Amino acid sequence: MEADSTPLGKVSRVWGIIKKTFSIICAVIIFLAGGVQVYKFFKYREIGEGPIPLKEASALLEQAQSFLSAKKYTQARDVYYKVLEKKDAAAKPEAIVNLRYLEKKGVEIKKDVPLKEVSLQKLPGAEKMLQQLQQQNITVTGKGVATSGTKGAHAKLVAEQAAIVDAYRKLAVAVYGMPINARMKMEQYICQSETQSNLQATIRGAKILATRHLPDGLAEVDMLLPGAMIASCFQPKANGAGKK
Repeated sequence: MEADSTPLGKVSRVWGIIKKTFSIICAVIIFLAGGVQVYKFFKYREIGEGPIPLKEASALLEQAQSFLSAKKYTQARDVYYKVLEKKDAAAKPEAIVNLRYLEKKGVEIKKDVPLKEVSLQKLPGAEKMLQQLQQQNITVTGKGVATSGTKGAHAKLVAEQAAIVDAYRKLAVAVYGMPINARMKMEQYICQSETQSNLQATIRGAKILATRHLPDGLAEVDMLLPGAMIASCFQPKANGAGKK
């Protein structure tokens, strides 16, 4: 059968070639896409909102942090369980600390999870943070006013006491908000009763630098908390320390 040499026949042959080429390209794309999905199936699994590499505990910690930020505590707990399953020595302390934090939030934790003492120094970035902390002081200014109905010297005393309370509150906020690493703050570590009580005692022992009474009745108190005092709360104790 002779090929149609008319212009219409030539156009038809060209169009046929284009369709075949397009079909081949689509088949190749579908094949490659399927291969990528198979690859992801074996290397990744879904945990919560996104794929996490099975062999990377750090990626699991990042995923758990996203759940913590969204206050999805049970999802965060389940991811921390996965971290413990990896038996990653570097990631395990952070997972345990955050599981203790979640327990404080009322989340039920498995009884076989080792919620034991974890030294702050074992957490990534903590040692550097403590070294920096020892070299700096925290200074805040508390402000207070007298309650209605108080006058004279009594009003000044009430305003001063209110300013002291405000200064302690600001110190606590500053300490609890200190970053341990990119994923954790001191608040998550300070959830063990002994460490928390030690820190509270340290904050109560802060020094008052100056007190000012302003003409409008406002009192201001400058308060100093040496960094070395805070850092000492997290130093590992010697065996038998504190036991009678």
